[in-house]
Amino acid sequence: MLFAEKNYQYNQTIPLPTVPVNGQALGAVSGVKFGIGTLGKRGCGVLAVFNALALCGIAVPLAELTRYMERYRLLWAFFGVNFFALGRALRHFGVESRHIGGLQAGLEFLQQDQVMLMAYWTKKPFLSSAHIICLRGMGDGIAQVYNRYSRHPAAITVPLKELYQRRVIVAFGIISHHAARKENAP
Repeated sequence: MLFAEKNYQYNQTIPLPTVPVNGQALGAVSGVKFGIGTLGKRGCGVLAVFNALALCGIAVPLAELTRYMERYRLLWAFFGVNFFALGRALRHFGVESRHIGGLQAGLEFLQQDQVMLMAYWTKKPFLSSAHIICLRGMGDGIAQVYNRYSRHPAAITVPLKELYQRRVIVAFGIISHHAARKENAP
């Protein structure tokens, strides 16, 4: 626990964003300490939860979220976030979610301008790293994806089918809050 508190003290000195973040390896966010590394290397899960909360209109300072996810064992060894515990992190900050299983369920869920978190294998299952993203439904099977790539500074629009081809591990759909309307969202 002392380790998490030292990281928290350090992270409070960094000017951090309050809006959804893209490009975890870019800017001030990349230097935020998490576990034995930084968000630039292992912070996709933290940023996915941060982005989901921001899209739901819940302002949680990034340093505070990082602290919570370290202190309450959402850190998966030293390799990033336990993606099966993403719902627990959302619930801690007042957001309920449910498991979304399969492409059809994901398409139906995101059709209503909802927000979803998704973890997937970057290459071969169990032989590659996993990545966690935040998505907002845009209708017609299209999703706006936040932090899809660690060095891309903006959200991108992608067909949901393309994301499911990445071998999805788990997806959580936010059910207690609607995403900000497209006109108002960053």
